[in-house]
Amino acid sequence: MIIIITLIALLLFGCSDDKPVTAPNPPAASDTLTNILIVNNVADPGFGLLDVYISGKKLPAGDNLRFRKSTGFTAFKADTGIVVTVAESGSQSSADKMLVQTNIGELTAKTDNVIVIYGVIDTSAFYNPEAGNRNIGISVAVRKNFPVSTVTAGQTEVFFMNAVSDAPLLDLLLDGDKTPVVNNLDYSGFSNGVTVSAAYHRFDITPFDANGVQFAVADIDLTGAAGDGVLLLPSGFVDVTKNQNGPAFELMAVFSDGSVESFELDYSRINDISYSRHVQPLLNGFCISCHGSQTAEAGLRLDSWDELIKGSDFGEAVVPFDAEISQLANMLTLLETGPHPGELAADTLGTVKTDFLIRWISEGAKNDAGNVPFDNSVNRLFVTAQAAAEVYVIDTDAKVVIRRIKLSDYGYLTTAKPHHVVVEPDGSAFYVSLIGGNRILKFNNRYELTNTSVEITIPALLALNSATETLYVSRFMDFNNPLNSIIALKTVSLGPAGGIVEGQIPVLFQIPHAMAIDHSARFVYTASLSENKLIPISTSRNVATAFIELGASQGPLQMTISPDDSEMYLSCQISDQMLVIDISDSNNVHVVDSVAVGVQPFHPSYTPDGGRVYVGNFGDNTVTAIDAAGRTVLATISGNGLSQPHGIAASKNGYVFISNRNTNGGYLPRNNFGVNAEEGGIGTVVVINTATNQIEKVLEVGQMATGMAIYEP
Repeated sequence: MIIIITLIALLLFGCSDDKPVTAPNPPAASDTLTNILIVNNVADPGFGLLDVYISGKKLPAGDNLRFRKSTGFTAFKADTGIVVTVAESGSQSSADKMLVQTNIGELTAKTDNVIVIYGVIDTSAFYNPEAGNRNIGISVAVRKNFPVSTVTAGQTEVFFMNAVSDAPLLDLLLDGDKTPVVNNLDYSGFSNGVTVSAAYHRFDITPFDANGVQFAVADIDLTGAAGDGVLLLPSGFVDVTKNQNGPAFELMAVFSDGSVESFELDYSRINDISYSRHVQPLLNGFCISCHGSQTAEAGLRLDSWDELIKGSDFGEAVVPFDAEISQLANMLTLLETGPHPGELAADTLGTVKTDFLIRWISEGAKNDAGNVPFDNSVNRLFVTAQAAAEVYVIDTDAKVVIRRIKLSDYGYLTTAKPHHVVVEPDGSAFYVSLIGGNRILKFNNRYELTNTSVEITIPALLALNSATETLYVSRFMDFNNPLNSIIALKTVSLGPAGGIVEGQIPVLFQIPHAMAIDHSARFVYTASLSENKLIPISTSRNVATAFIELGASQGPLQMTISPDDSEMYLSCQISDQMLVIDISDSNNVHVVDSVAVGVQPFHPSYTPDGGRVYVGNFGDNTVTAIDAAGRTVLATISGNGLSQPHGIAASKNGYVFISNRNTNGGYLPRNNFGVNAEEGGIGTVVVINTATNQIEKVLEVGQMATGMAIYEP
C-alpha cells in the first residue's frame, strides 16, 4: 500500500523538477508525483549490466543495473512525458551506447508503475520459436497503476508477465491445480490480476503448448503482501542450450514496497524432467566454468548433452539408469572431501538439486528427444565383474561404460561369480558363465535375462558355434573332484545339445579349462590346466579323439586362434611363455615355437588383421605385444590401471582392451568415494592403442574384472 510520509518529504518530491528521489518504499502519493520502478530482465549473457535513463537523466540506481535487479521506486512528475532510455554499461549520456529508447508518455499521479526491460540485444544469436512473427529484441514494457489494492482483507492481487524470449505463450497454474489461472499469455504481455490469499503459494509455469508439462515450480511467500499487488516475472531462458547457455529460468516477484526477489525452481516438484529446461541450467550454474568449451578439466565438458555423455579422459560421467556408478553423481555425494566442487571453495548444488540430477540419471539420463545415451550403441564390449556379480557394457568407440547388469536383480548373490562371456555374431544375445552359481545365463541385446541353464559344476570359459546353435563350456579347477568333460548346450534354450548325454563331451584329461573355437567352426579346442595337454574336438561329431602333448611344466591357461585358422597362440602360466601351435592340418596339430612373455600370462588375443597377438601377464602387471608372423616381442606395456590383467579383447578400430582383477589394490581409483578406495575395491579395463602400444584410458568397473567379449559387426 502507498505509505503516507511527512510533509517535509512531500515538499521535496513536489519541487523535484524531474530529479529522481529514491526510497526503499514507494515515495509519498501526491497530486503531482508518480512512482516508477525499473527491472533489468535482459537475459542476454553479453549484457549483464545496463544503464537506465529517465527523460535524459541517469537514475542513481540505474547506473550498472544488474540482471534480475531493480532500481526501487523513484518519484517523478506525473504530468511530464516520460522517456525511458536503456544503454550499455559505462555510458556517459542517454545518447551514448544507447540500446533502446521508449516514450511511455504521462503517468497518473499518485500511482506506482513497474517498467520491465526485457529481450536480447542480438536477436540473430538467440532461439526464437516463432522467428519472423515476433520481435525478441530489447524492449521496454510498462505495468501502470501497480499495485492494485484488493477488496478483501488478507488477500493479494497477483499479476503475471511473459518476458521469456524463447516462450511465445505461457500458462500459470496455482497450487497444483491443472487448470491455468493465466492461460495462453503472449510474449511481452501482462495478465489481469488473480486474487489469492496472502499466504504461501505454489506457482507452476508451463509453455502453452506443452500439455501441462512443467518447466518451473516455485513457492512464494505472499504473507506480507496482504492488500497489495505482486508482479510475477519469469526470467531467463526456457532452453538455455539454444541460447548461448545463458541464464537459466527463474521466477522473480516484484512487491509493492519496491523489493524484487528471485525464486529458484523447486526441483523436488518437477515431474517431467527436460534436459534443456532443467538439467543443463544446473550444469551451467555450477559446472561449466571448469567443464565448458573454453576449459574442460579432465577432458570433461558439461555444456551440452552430447558432450556430457562422451565422458572425460578417464571414462564416463553418467551411466544411464545407474546413478550408483555414475561419476557425476558420486562426485556430488560420495567424494571423501565433501560434495564437488566444494573442495575447490566453490558453491555446491545442495541436496535438492543433487537429488534431482540423480533422479535424471536413474530415469535414463535422457535428452529432450527422450534418447537414452548409447541406447543404439553398435560396437560393444562385455566385461564380467566376478566379485561384484555384475556385467559391464562398454562402447568401444566412445570408450565409456554404457550399462551395468546386476545379477542381484535376478536373485543371484555376489557368490555367483560371473567369470566369462561370449556374444552372438549378430549381437542378438550374450552368454555368461557363473563359476559360483553353477549356471550359464543368456541375455538379449536389451540386457535382459532370457534363459538359464540347468546346474553345471563350476563352468569356466565359453566358445560359441552359432552355425549349429551350440555353446561349449569348459570347466574350472576342482582338485577334490577333477572334471574330465566339457559341456555342449543349445543356445536357444541352454539345454543339453542334441545327441549328447547330459550335454557332456568326455576329454582325455582332467580340468579342461582353456577353450576356443576356430573361425570356420570346425573344431573347438580345450587344454588341461593340470596335465599340459591340448585336444581338438570336431564340432560335427562333438567327439574328442587324440590329444597333443605340450611339454612339461607349462600350465596352459587360454588360447587365441589366427583369423585364417592356421595357428594358435596358447598362454602358459607356469613357463611364462606363449606356445605357437600349428593347427592348419587337423591330423597334425603340433607345437612349432614358443615366445617368452611376462610372468603368468593369462588370456591372449589376435588383432582382427592377424598381425599381432596381445596377452596380459597376471603376475607382473604387464601386457606383451607379439609380432604374430615373426614370433617376436614388439613391446612390453606397463602403467596405470594394469593390476592383475585377466581378460582381453581386440577391436577393429585399433585398440586392445584388458580387464584387470585388481584384488590386491595395485590400482587406486581416480576419486576417493570411500567404498571404492578400499584395497581391491574395483576392477579396471585398460585401453591400449595398438598404433603406439600406449595406455590411452583406464575405465573403472566392478570388483575383480575377468572375462571379456567384443561385438563389432
